[in-house]
Amino acid sequence: PPTPPPQTTLFPYTRSSDLMYTLLICLAALVYGPKIFQGKGMHPKGAMWQYALITLIIISAPTVGSMASGDSAADRFWFRNLLFLGFSIYGYLAVIAFNAIWEQDKTT
Repeated sequence: PPTPPPQTTLFPYTRSSDLMYTLLICLAALVYGPKIFQGKGMHPKGAMWQYALITLIIISAPTVGSMASGDSAADRFWFRNLLFLGFSIYGYLAVIAFNAIWEQDKTT
């Protein structure tokens, strides 16, 4: 039988999507950290950012594991990340729209 080629990756027993997922979660934690915590306690709006970080982990975590159906985990990983980005932009724009509508109602 032919011998397999030598491993040339930095971590031979991990897929690139595992490493990318770990790095993205670490980056998100570094970005959200100052928004969640203030000094030795919670920031007044820390719960909102904490829920955002937990949502990111919950939405993207299942795609990194092995897929029993044989689908590519990397494809689903990027698809879910794009979905998360799209939902985030949609939510942001919805909040702006609702604030604009409610501000109009207060002035009339």
